[in-house]
Amino acid sequence: MTQDPNIEVYYAELNFTQQLMMNLRKAPFNILKFRQAMNIAIDRNMMIDSVVQGYGYIPNQVPMVPSVTSALPDAKWPHELKTVEERVALADALLDEIPLMSKTPSPKPAGWTRTYDGNLVQFTLLVSTAVDSTRSAEVIQSSLAKVGIKINFTPESFITAFAKVYRHKGNAPLGWDLFITGAPFAPNFTTFYNSWSRPGPAPLAEGGVWQDRLTQSEGAGWTNTAAQSKFEEQNREMDPVARLALQHEIQELFIADMPLICLYHTITCVPYRTDQFTGWIDDMYCVVYHKNCEGYWSPYHLLALRPK
Repeated sequence: MTQDPNIEVYYAELNFTQQLMMNLRKAPFNILKFRQAMNIAIDRNMMIDSVVQGYGYIPNQVPMVPSVTSALPDAKWPHELKTVEERVALADALLDEIPLMSKTPSPKPAGWTRTYDGNLVQFTLLVSTAVDSTRSAEVIQSSLAKVGIKINFTPESFITAFAKVYRHKGNAPLGWDLFITGAPFAPNFTTFYNSWSRPGPAPLAEGGVWQDRLTQSEGAGWTNTAAQSKFEEQNREMDPVARLALQHEIQELFIADMPLICLYHTITCVPYRTDQFTGWIDDMYCVVYHKNCEGYWSPYHLLALRPK
């Protein structure tokens, strides 16, 4: 197709972030140094090469691509240029500082797994049967094994995995460890606000199934008083300059607390015929509606071409 002189390929930057959610109610995910060590250890370069065949890029540490107006400048994952050995050493050092965490042996035996408070540091990763999710899980598994964290996963339907995180039954919102998720993100601050601005962990259900899906903040059990206060302050702020400054402050607090690990942003190839579509300009948003896992039609924001 690309050999046709009348066809060009436009590389569209979707506002999409593949994400690793953590159940912050469970130790040691409730320990910041543990989350930071995972963030350092997971090999983003390998993930981009093997999962999306190069059609992705190193993510911001907030689920918002850099081209979004409200995105925090310089929020990129800072370990891209480090070697695997350098990142493993940094992650090991952080993990060794955690009380009750076993120390890194030298040399590391094959298949070594850490212990925390006497228990093996091993977790189940919820992952859908989608190829990008299962390949991402394989990279996470191999990356974290290098620092003594064991990951097990069995792909299942996205609806099943989604329900375990966002639609808890009974009074047991602890029934998951890690979850690979990702969704099209609106080209502004709104979706981030709606996902993470709910204060407090998810309340316990009184039996049955939640009628409304939990937010990511509720699903993960993330609480941060300073960030939640800023969320509400920016929501009331009418001055656009002051509002943007508050939005940047929130993202800085989010990164510092790291309730979520961003894995990569995606790039999509969009072929179009130059002999039929001429005089077009790029960098324009269009909205395509898709049916989500709950059967509702939701907006899917793309960068597209538009006639002059």
